[in-house]
Formats: sequence, C-alpha cells, structure tokens
Amino acid sequence: MTGGRIGKDGIHGATFSSEELHEGSPVTAVQIGDPITQKKMTDFLLMARDLDLYRCITDNGAGGLSSSVGETARLSGGCEMDLKKAPLKYTGLMPWEILISESQERMTLAVTPEKVEAFLALAKKMDVEATFEGVVIANGICPRYSDIDTYHMAACAIDEAIRNCIAVGGALNRMAGLDNFCWCDPIRSEKTPDGEYKLAQLVRANMALYDYTTAYGVPCISGKDSMKNDYQIGGIKISIPPSCSLLSARWKM
Repeated sequence: MTGGRIGKDGIHGATFSSEELHEGSPVTAVQIGDPITQKKMTDFLLMARDLDLYRCITDNGAGGLSSSVGETARLSGGCEMDLKKAPLKYTGLMPWEILISESQERMTLAVTPEKVEAFLALAKKMDVEATFEGVVIANGICPRYSDIDTYHMAACAIDEAIRNCIAVGGALNRMAGLDNFCWCDPIRSEKTPDGEYKLAQLVRANMALYDYTTAYGVPCISGKDSMKNDYQIGGIKISIPPSCSLLSARWKM
C-alpha cells in the first residue's frame, strides 16, 4: 500500500456517492485531496511501473482496503490483512474504520517477493510512504503414517508444509519452521508397558525433523511438545497416534 494515510473522513464515501443528496447527507464523506501527496505518488508509481516492480495495482476508493485488497486477493485465492500496520492520519480508528475508509491518494499493489526491497527503496528515495502486501503461513500433518513409520510421518509433514508455503509465494531463504509434537506417553511404566517402543518412535520422528529441515535449509526456530496424550478409563487405556506437525512461515522483507 502506498500514498496517503487512512482517516475517518473517508468513511461513507461510497454511500454518499450512491444516493440522492438530502439534509441528512454526511458532510465529511468525501476526503479533501492532497495534491502534493498525489503528485509524488503518481511519479513514484510511473517509475516503479517502468522498472517492472509491481504486477497489479488498484486504488483505495469506495470501500478502502476492503475493496482494493478484496478484489486483488481474488487473483491469489484469498489473503490476510494486518490492520495494525496500516498508516493512519491519527490514532483512535476502529479496525472496521481502517478497513473501509477510502483515501483519495492511496493505492494497493501486488509486488513479487524478490522485488519488494527495490520497491520500498524507490518509495523511500522519492519520499512516498509505502507499507508492506506479506507473511505466508502453511502447515503439514499426517498422523496416520505413524502406523507405518514415524520417521516418514514427520518427513511428510515437513515436506507438505514447505510445499504449501512455496505454492503461495514463499521462498526457502526466508522460511522458518515451528514443530509441534503430540505424543503418547513415551516413558515405560506399569501403565505404559510399551514405553520403549513409543520412545523409539519419538527418536525416529526427531531424526526426520533434523534430516529434512537440514536438507531444505529451513530452521526450526521454536516449537511445542505434548507428551502425555493418553486417557485411562477403567482398565482401558487410549493413546493418540504419535504425530509431529510443522508450521512453516515466510516472513516479510
């Protein structure tokens, strides 16, 4: 997103322009334009266009971000917006106000990951405010593979998460993983006579975690484990299938 900042003065712009004027019509529905911001943004966008720095552009007219991002996201199969990052004219706007307020000098653009740095650098050089369209999150899990081998269960989960991330624009050199182990009790005891086997399964899963994150070059920067997922009712003990899932994320530049 580049250009002007968001304010309450852009709310009801669409309804104002679509109805007959009457004494109850809002007097602040249409923003007063800022020709200096508009000129700088226009010059920047023309240069960025000539440098092939963006692939799609739409204005933040009626409906603001809700329409510009909503329409653009149809091309990518959806999106998530972090409204906390939207530049505001002043504090105190509610999330829904940030989402729907239109702006006279603001555009939403789609920029490929490898060109984001150049795009933002040009915006800074030309004194145009630009905030960044970028976090990809994907996950993988396949617990039924544990019936065969927990090594391949974990390996497939890692592979699935990374492939999903790549499929929607992620890049390996800016990707990290979070592993999540959900395991039955792996400690041998009277209640868990097969604890040694379950511990061996855990070792196998960790071997895959190391092998595949190393092969892909995707570090696990954090994770979670839950190792007592068993339920005892009378003389019956129920244990969950051992599972290791991976959440992969490509963060913004």
